[in-house]
Amino acid sequence: MGSDRRRPSMATVRRRVDRSGAMSALVALSVLLTVELLRAFPALVAFQVDPRGRLPLPFQATVLVVPFLGAALTMLVTIRLDPRRVLLVCGLLLGCGRIGAQLVHGDLGAVIAGAGLLGGLAAIALLAMLGLPLFGGGVIAGVGMAAALRVALGSRDLIWIDHPAAVVAVVAVVGWFALILVVRTRRAVEVLGRRPRTAVPLVAIGPVLLLEAYVLTNLGWVSPAIDRGWLGASFVIAASTAAGVAVAAYTAWAPAGPVRSTGLVGAVAVVALAVSHSAPGLGWAVPLLLAQAGIANLLTAGSARGVRTGGRWAPALAVGIGLLLLLASIVALDGRGLLGVVVRPSAAVGVGGLVLLVAAIAVRSLPPPPAHRAGLRHVPSLAGIFVLPAVLLLAGLPLLARAGGAGAVVDARELRVVSYNVQLGFTADGRLNLDEVAAVLDDARPDIVALQEVPRGFLPTGGVDMLGWLQQSLGFDYVAFQPSSPGALHGNAVLSRYPIDDVEVRRFGRSGTALPRGALAAVIDVPYGDDVVVISTHFPPGGSGADSRERTGAVLALWGGRERAIVGIDANAGPSSAALQRLTDAGLQIADSDADTYPAVRPRSRIDFVLHTPELVTTSVDVPSTRASDHLPVVAVLRPADLVG
Repeated sequence: MGSDRRRPSMATVRRRVDRSGAMSALVALSVLLTVELLRAFPALVAFQVDPRGRLPLPFQATVLVVPFLGAALTMLVTIRLDPRRVLLVCGLLLGCGRIGAQLVHGDLGAVIAGAGLLGGLAAIALLAMLGLPLFGGGVIAGVGMAAALRVALGSRDLIWIDHPAAVVAVVAVVGWFALILVVRTRRAVEVLGRRPRTAVPLVAIGPVLLLEAYVLTNLGWVSPAIDRGWLGASFVIAASTAAGVAVAAYTAWAPAGPVRSTGLVGAVAVVALAVSHSAPGLGWAVPLLLAQAGIANLLTAGSARGVRTGGRWAPALAVGIGLLLLLASIVALDGRGLLGVVVRPSAAVGVGGLVLLVAAIAVRSLPPPPAHRAGLRHVPSLAGIFVLPAVLLLAGLPLLARAGGAGAVVDARELRVVSYNVQLGFTADGRLNLDEVAAVLDDARPDIVALQEVPRGFLPTGGVDMLGWLQQSLGFDYVAFQPSSPGALHGNAVLSRYPIDDVEVRRFGRSGTALPRGALAAVIDVPYGDDVVVISTHFPPGGSGADSRERTGAVLALWGGRERAIVGIDANAGPSSAALQRLTDAGLQIADSDADTYPAVRPRSRIDFVLHTPELVTTSVDVPSTRASDHLPVVAVLRPADLVG
């Protein structure tokens, strides 16, 4: 039996790969499902966080490390197996993992999601090793769909929408993915090997997925960065994704064309994003767009130029290294550290940009693939993959329609103020459910809300931008956010129905706690009289006397003795504590109430407060009973003292 019957020629395999328009759709849907699991599965065990805010080491090892090591090992084994079978098994594992995560929460849900993640990472890496000309376009399109899903659903994930329609939508997408997978694996699939030099660009797969999933398409990261609100960030994400798909298509059409330097420009843009993270602004929109285009160019060119170059160990090892780098970067964005080592998110993004830069230089040194013209026939398949996800979006939107906060103020001279520790969006029994928090605030009809422990894309909460979600669903026009540390995606916030004129922040030392804390002051232009200063702050538990004095000193410095000031605080201490005593000795008054606020299930401690200056008088204080968080909210109605008869 001739060798041509045992295995098709390399040219035949390349033609089959190039002519399969379904491949780009397969890549895109693989990335979409993998990104969803990347966001969701850490949140499934986030209620295992210890009192100091850390995930126990066994959970880090099981939930975070094992899927990545397993995917890397799968790639090393793949070179000895039939790629069709490996792709089919990994793809089905990804699909089943996504459906399982939708239906099962808790530790078992995390294990199911982790198994699906392993399959997804291995499938994406194998697709990259096939030398697919529009692999880059598929990656960009996949994360674009994930971004569109979050934009349409208020930066939430379907996995946390408790409604049968959400399950149906996920099953439909997974079913379409499985259909494409089965059809494609009926044909010959062969890993088109690469020499070590041509494998270098593939090491960028890890940082690329990180940057796409958690930076370039994450509203919780981009919204505060461009400082133009939730809808403005959505527009920037959509524009940059369109640029990425366009560059990927053109790169596949003309690998040696004028866009060949885009990869270098995009890598430099990523490094610039990391450097500028300490001073975000509207200027972020430009490097975001350049980064998307550069990443698409790099991945597409790297996959198109690696055909018929021999060797398979090099790309397998490169993919394995990329996956491990992705692991380290994702955990860095968590803010809890990788196995005890704390890394700033901006540093993780910077390292990813440097790896992209090395890969972009390596791509430029490769010759264009001989007689290779992918053609524009791939573009319709890239466009077609958005059809079913659009149905998914439409299925989710009606579930999220809310009547919105009434916000009616009976007397314009009153201020309804809520101070609420929302525990990163988790209910008292460990479920992530933003709707319950929104309902509590809606019932309180506040004018101003001081929030503590609010996430803006924090990994354990599935990357949910809770602040943006609350602002949109409750109809607050103004918002201020204080990250608990530079680059952190959680912290304190103030929501206001009235204009916020100025914002100032202070951060506390860690003092042994894994989650840093701080304070935020917002100057608010209320409808009557002078401005009101609203401070939202969160004191960590314990610490020395010096630590306590440092925290109260920071709050008093933010206040600055100004009249008409309000403080919403989770003090982690009672009204007779030294910290509260220092605040009241300085002239602040506690909106008095006998109701305990913690824990929400059986309250036995009063540690959450609304304080104010003597120019304001408390007319009522309420502590509603709810399990939307592990704390209870404090609702205080305040009036200017000269208006109280």
